[in-house]
Amino acid sequence: MERNTQDRHIVMDVLFTRALMVVSATATLLSGMLFLEYATTASQQPVYAAIPQALIETPAVIALPRRLEIPSINIDALIEHVGITPSGEMGVPKSRATVGWLETGPRPGERGSAVIAGHYGQSGAEKSVFDNLHMLQPGDAIYSTDADGVTTTFIVRAKSVYNPYDDATAVFSAPGDASHLNLITCDGVWDAQSQSYQKRLVIFADRYPYEQL
Repeated sequence: MERNTQDRHIVMDVLFTRALMVVSATATLLSGMLFLEYATTASQQPVYAAIPQALIETPAVIALPRRLEIPSINIDALIEHVGITPSGEMGVPKSRATVGWLETGPRPGERGSAVIAGHYGQSGAEKSVFDNLHMLQPGDAIYSTDADGVTTTFIVRAKSVYNPYDDATAVFSAPGDASHLNLITCDGVWDAQSQSYQKRLVIFADRYPYEQL
């Protein structure tokens, strides 16, 4: 109940914050100064006005991720650490009940795009952690808690479905100095020959509050 109340407050804050950003950007444009523009599609990432490097504080070290929570679809899962397979693909978690964070990339909350994958589909009576990931909508909250007990909040921005040979560069990298969390799972129709689903669903989320790190 407490998480749901927080989610409602966050969504209201997001709407209010984005409204202020529009007003601020308009005013700045009229005055001939640089302004902040926030992108709202999966193919575009937040673009920030140039800031001298000396004025950007170095972020605190973030501990290893331990738990992923998405109250809107009843997910509360432990986070495994996965790497890159010999074939060059992202590894997957060992359990259908857990998720896997790509440990060769940023940690959730660090600058860049942290990536977490989870299984989809049912094996016997066992369901998978990301069965309902497709139900997420822009504005929904995602929480990542690290080994120090620090929770970082992300807000869903967009979702996209990828075919096997689509360019997925945007899933694993992002321009600028913002922090993102991208969630991946299977989608489409089960292919008995390849023993896999044909497509991949990706949820794109941004750290909240929206800020440059």
